[in-house]
Amino acid sequence: MGNITFDLKIPYSLLLHRKTPPPGWGRLGEGGLFTLPFIPSHRGKGNTVTTLQHVAERCSQLMVFTFFILLVSGCDLMGKDTSMQKSDKPYPSKLDQPRALQYIFHPRQEIAANPPAGAVDYAIRVDEGVTIGCRFYIADINAPSILFFHGNGEIVGDYDDIGPVYNRYGLNLLAVDYRGYGTSGGTPTVTTMLKDSHAIFKEVRQWLKKKNMHGPLWIMGRSLGSASALELASQYETDSAGLIIESGFAYTVPLLDFLGVNTKALGITEADCFRHIEKIKTVRKPTLIIHAQYDQFIPVSDAEAFLKHSPATKKALRIIPGADHNTILMIASRSYFETIKQFITAKGV
Repeated sequence: MGNITFDLKIPYSLLLHRKTPPPGWGRLGEGGLFTLPFIPSHRGKGNTVTTLQHVAERCSQLMVFTFFILLVSGCDLMGKDTSMQKSDKPYPSKLDQPRALQYIFHPRQEIAANPPAGAVDYAIRVDEGVTIGCRFYIADINAPSILFFHGNGEIVGDYDDIGPVYNRYGLNLLAVDYRGYGTSGGTPTVTTMLKDSHAIFKEVRQWLKKKNMHGPLWIMGRSLGSASALELASQYETDSAGLIIESGFAYTVPLLDFLGVNTKALGITEADCFRHIEKIKTVRKPTLIIHAQYDQFIPVSDAEAFLKHSPATKKALRIIPGADHNTILMIASRSYFETIKQFITAKGV
């Protein structure tokens, strides 16, 4: 299938490495780095185009937020292997070494606050004394639902402007955190991230059932979140409607090497990692892959590899022209949501 060309482009500017923040700008956290003005919510204000522009700008800032965390640390995102694998292969542990984990997770805490109108907060128990914070943005009980795993520098609260846009397109967005992120307890590791995804998936299905929400359940992962999404899609094909991968990585070692990780010194091989290509070969449900043309961390060839190895009858690759890893939603704007909605609602298997 051919690529979709998106015409809407919204200019933006970045501010690097300030020691004090301009008025209204927020702290990125560690290192005293200030960037990214967080745009106030525009829910209920202005027309749809204006709101989408603000959301696009907010998303670009959110994604650049992830970029600068990666830039300061010299890394982006990674993960490990699998829970409840069909092969019953135990978790590899090499990516859980401290010298690898420092490049994988960048948790950020958030004080519990009331969710925005139309959203529901939910905590899922994944271990003794550990819960994962979730925020569900609900459009309609009969609408399709998307279980969403975000990038490694984000938290579910960052999607308070984005979730309502999914809702306006008739989609429920069920955003979940990782251990140590947002209001979640514990400390993130690759092993627990993938293990927790199973508990999250099962609990979300039960929650939807209790709420009489019977629309199809899709699984989506952005960037680091593609690891959890592929883990689940490869294991619960009969219980999910399809898979969406945005800015996902097919291969781990080249990405780690690019980011400056000495994989040879750590003894990390591709077999020790996610095995995403193996996983996608088992996913026959509809699969949508979205990727930026100029992704500076994960090349388009990774997205093409996903498409090539996917056995799904209904599958598509959408390249966002002119975008990179952090500006994909800003550049695509409304076309991002339209692509997802059209793919989900299109007939055919």
